[in-house]
Amino acid sequence: MKNTFNFAFIIIVSILLFQACSSDDTTEKSTQPINEQVAPIETPQEESGADLLVDGLAVINTLNTKVPYVFTHTSGAKTAILDKNEDGFFDEIALTENDIELTITINGTTGLPDKMVLNEGGVVLYHFKENNTLLDLAIIKPSQEPVYIRDVDMSTYELVAKTSQSSKSQTCQKVQQARVTMANGYRWALGGWCKVKLDNNVVFQSLNLSAQECRSIYLDLNPCCAVPVNQDLFCKQLEKQALVLSEMPDLKACVSQDNVNECIVEVLAQVDNLLENAAQLSDEIGAILLAEVNQKLIEDIDNNLGGNSDLLGTWTLLRNEEFFEGVIDVEVAGVEYCEGADNTCYTLIAQTVTYNQDGSFRIFLKETEKQNGSTNEIIEIQEGNWSYSDATGLNMVELSYEYKENGVVVDSDTYAPVSYTHLTLPTTPYV
Repeated sequence: MKNTFNFAFIIIVSILLFQACSSDDTTEKSTQPINEQVAPIETPQEESGADLLVDGLAVINTLNTKVPYVFTHTSGAKTAILDKNEDGFFDEIALTENDIELTITINGTTGLPDKMVLNEGGVVLYHFKENNTLLDLAIIKPSQEPVYIRDVDMSTYELVAKTSQSSKSQTCQKVQQARVTMANGYRWALGGWCKVKLDNNVVFQSLNLSAQECRSIYLDLNPCCAVPVNQDLFCKQLEKQALVLSEMPDLKACVSQDNVNECIVEVLAQVDNLLENAAQLSDEIGAILLAEVNQKLIEDIDNNLGGNSDLLGTWTLLRNEEFFEGVIDVEVAGVEYCEGADNTCYTLIAQTVTYNQDGSFRIFLKETEKQNGSTNEIIEIQEGNWSYSDATGLNMVELSYEYKENGVVVDSDTYAPVSYTHLTLPTTPYV
C-alpha cells in the first residue's frame, strides 16, 4: 500500500509540474514582442554638383569652336582654353581672377609657353634651352627698356603628358587635351615666373604681380595639373553642366533660371574682354619691338652659327620623333603606319638633314600617304640656322617651312627666328 501511494504521488506531482511549466512558457511567449531584424530600405542618393568638382574646379563645354572649354573655380578664377586657328590644337590660355588677367601663348611644337601678357601692363617672352632645364626671360613694358633674366633653373619641372583615354568619348578625350594644355601652360609660364619673382629682386620692379599672387593663381587651378586627376569627374561634368555650374557663386543666378546657355554667354563675354585687353597691350608695345626682343633672347645661337665641323654635310635619318600635346609620335623609315577610321596609311620614304658651313641647315622629308585607294607623295622642307658648342649641344632655329602634296605647295611659312629646338646627339649617329 505504501508503494502504491508513493507511485501515485510521483505521477500527480509530475503532472502538476508539467502543467505549471507549460503554463509559464505559454504566458511568456504570448507577452514577448516579436524581435526580427529588418534591413532598412536605402533610398538612392542623388548626385550633387559638389561631388563632381575637382577641388573646386569644373569645366564648361561652351560649344564654341575657338574657345571650346573654360575651366572655372569656386574662387571665381576662370581659364579659357583657345583654339584660335580652329585646327584642333590648343594654342592659348586666358585667365581672369579678381583683378588679375593674363594670357599665355603655347608653342605648337614644344607645348611650352612662348609669351605671357599681363593686364597690369607687361609682356613676358620665354626662351627655353638646355633641354628645357634653363629659361631666359624678357620683360617688356610700354615706354621702358626691356629687362632680360637669363638661366632661370627649370630642371625640377616636367611636362604633363596626355594620358590614355581608351573607351572614352571623343569629347572627353578633347577635354583631357585641354586640361593638359592648361597644366603645362601654368606649370611652365607661371611656375617660371614665380621662381623669377622669388629669386630676383630687380624683377619685382618690372611687373606688379607679386610672387604670392602668382602662386595663388597656380594653386587655385592646380587640380588640373596632377596626372592622373579624377579624369572621370571632368568627363561627368560635361554631361551635367547645370549641376556643376550651380556650385559656382558667380553663375548660380543664371543656373537657377534653368538657362545654362546664358551662363556660357556670360563667361565667353568675359573671355572676349580679356583677349581684347591683351591685344591692345601687345599693340601698344608694338610688333617690331616684340620681334627685336625675341631675336635678342636667342642671340646666343645667331652670334655663334656653326661650330662643329664634324656635323657638316648631309645626314640620313632612319627614325623620326615628333612631340605634340604631350605625346611622342615615332616613325621608322620604310615602315607603314595606319590610323583613323578611314585607315589612312603613311610610310616614311626618306629624311635627311644638311648642315652647312655658314650655319644654315635644311631638313628634307618624303613620305607616302594612302587613303581610299589613292596614294599621295608628301614632301616637307624646313630651313634655318644651327649652332653647336660643348656647353649647349646642338641648337637649331627654324626660319621657313614648306609642305607639298604631289609636287604642289599646299602650305608654306616664314618665321622670325623665335623657334628653339635642343637636340642631343646619339653616341653613334644614324648615317
